[in-house]
Amino acid sequence: MIAGIDEAGRGALIGPLVVAIFLVDDLRKISKLGLRDSKQLSPKQRSALYHKLKEIGKFEVVKLKPSQIDARNINHLELDTITKLIEKHKPKKAYIDCFLKNCSDIN
Repeated sequence: MIAGIDEAGRGALIGPLVVAIFLVDDLRKISKLGLRDSKQLSPKQRSALYHKLKEIGKFEVVKLKPSQIDARNINHLELDTITKLIEKHKPKKAYIDCFLKNCSDIN
């Protein structure tokens, strides 16, 4: 399995931080979909794409509450969440949209 991991909600003043992993067994299945940046898609297009992705792979979404974010360093919380997702699903390769300019900055 090959994984892609990303987050949403990092810049919000309120609300959760959401970390998601998508797993697929063959990247060619994704390339056939002609993906673009989701911000360039209409809600209807995103919904249709979501259903197509569900057919070829699997998702897991983790929502981190504002109280969890307030209690910890957001970078460490996100890194811990990404680590747990990788350990759980054990992909042979993972593409992670790094949330820092230099991912080696995390200790």
